[in-house]
Amino acid sequence: MTRIGALIDIDAELKAAEAAALRDLVQVLSHEIVNALTPIASLAETAVAMLDDPQPALPEIRDAIETVARRAASLHRFGESYRALARLPAPVPKRIALTTFVNDLRALFTTRWPAITFTADLDEAQAYLMADPDQLTAALWAVLQNAAEALHDTPDARVTLAVSSMVGRTQFTMTDTGPGIPAGNQADIFRPFFTTKTEGTGVGLALARQILRGHNGDLSLAHSLPGRTRFEGAIPSIAASWITQ
Repeated sequence: MTRIGALIDIDAELKAAEAAALRDLVQVLSHEIVNALTPIASLAETAVAMLDDPQPALPEIRDAIETVARRAASLHRFGESYRALARLPAPVPKRIALTTFVNDLRALFTTRWPAITFTADLDEAQAYLMADPDQLTAALWAVLQNAAEALHDTPDARVTLAVSSMVGRTQFTMTDTGPGIPAGNQADIFRPFFTTKTEGTGVGLALARQILRGHNGDLSLAHSLPGRTRFEGAIPSIAASWITQ
């Protein structure tokens, strides 16, 4: 009888832990989606305000609306992939024009955090790569958001995204001028649900690394010191000349 009772207790504990994990997963994914939607709302509001101008700058309005449309469609597809809440879906590679991809990230970032100087460096203006655009956007956005949040109240706050395209791989280097990550926390930053922020979820960096690894790449913290934190991510790529137009 004692043995049966023990088995029942263990089964109940496992079910409770499973339910708690599911609730946590739903909570953090919802949080990530809301955070990603914030710059979309800001861009839309900016476009509406520009329309009130007696002589609206139509090309700028068009760019803002197109960025909103691309990002909204990306988020919708990305969210749909997570309905099962079981695992990260396999990436669906498509040809990505890196110039457009980086410009979209720049527009989203500067709209969300206008007080932070954002610099994007792309060493090959016409470069392409094959990757899942929705997942790759989510991965890089998670790292950039983490950098921006670390820069709160930091004077001369700056974030840089450098994209290096070459035969064999595409590298993404993200740096910020924040206070740095304490040495005691650096080994844990990619652990799911680990966070030092009051309202943090601890899912962003873990998800970003999982996405890049799903592309046969990786994401790592290169180093972190006061005034300079650098993350490096890389995925296999195909040279622009190999991709038919």
